[in-house]
Amino acid sequence: MSAQNAWQWTCLLRSVLLGIVRTAHCEGLTPGLGGLHAWRVPASEMPLHTAGRYILGRGGQRVKWACVNWYGAYSETSVVGGLDRQPLDTIVDRIVELGFNCVRLSYSTQAQLQNPVVRKEDVLRNPKFWGSRFSDIWDATVSAITSRGLMVIINNQVHKSGWCCHWTQDEGLWYVPGYPESVWIESLVNMTLRYRTNPFVVAIDLRNEVHDYGNISLTWGDGDRKTDWAAAATRAGNAVLAANPDVLIVVTALCFGSDLRAARDHPVVLNIPQRVVYQAHNYLEYQLWGLISQGFVSWRTIRLTTGVALAFVAVALVVLIVGWR
Repeated sequence: MSAQNAWQWTCLLRSVLLGIVRTAHCEGLTPGLGGLHAWRVPASEMPLHTAGRYILGRGGQRVKWACVNWYGAYSETSVVGGLDRQPLDTIVDRIVELGFNCVRLSYSTQAQLQNPVVRKEDVLRNPKFWGSRFSDIWDATVSAITSRGLMVIINNQVHKSGWCCHWTQDEGLWYVPGYPESVWIESLVNMTLRYRTNPFVVAIDLRNEVHDYGNISLTWGDGDRKTDWAAAATRAGNAVLAANPDVLIVVTALCFGSDLRAARDHPVVLNIPQRVVYQAHNYLEYQLWGLISQGFVSWRTIRLTTGVALAFVAVALVVLIVGWR
């Protein structure tokens, strides 16, 4: 395989792995240990800001987020994944070796508010964390990442600790029973204040993959407090910037992060300019179903038809089984 082909395959792989796919470009990557490396932004270039479609450092140089999406702390374990297998520092060293320059860290509002004790088996290879709580290990994780010169994007993944993301889950909204909008914003502000003095905590990702739920169809820019995600993101973003005016505000697209078209006509405008970063998640299957729902038949009709078809199949199977016996 030629060097050029290897480079292209590396870029493709990174595009798949990046937590925030809109920044997955191969420009700006340089050879290094473990392959191509993204630019490790020095502290002197902080804080970051935006200009048009670009993220820039203090000196005006373009910054591209090549991020690992570190799962786990939003789940029922309340801790980042892998600490039962490897020491924290070993995992972070591996992220550096692979050439990434940032980590998207996701948490649940429940863990942030309740601060549970993490089970020993979930941090088995890290004895220093045995008996520790969510916030202690989360702090140590942020510190381990940023001390290596990697940027951190803090993401509010879900409210109730557990797996996401399915269209049947109410976590597609920014408010759920027991966790109203005010609690969501308070949680974001608390996370912001906690790392205000750490220049490598560069952004707050307000919410992961908002989507329709039940009879609630999300909108963008119509002013409805129950459906208008852009308006909710504006309220939350301004609250975060009041706590730390230097962080970037990441706003996810509608429909599991796949539909950002409305932002063209109704951009999110915050009290402090040059802070908004739009986030899109690129799933091939969503592109297919999105094309079908936009051009042929609505999502509601697809779900109804699928339900009827499954019911028909179930009845047919019962009839066949009874007839066979």
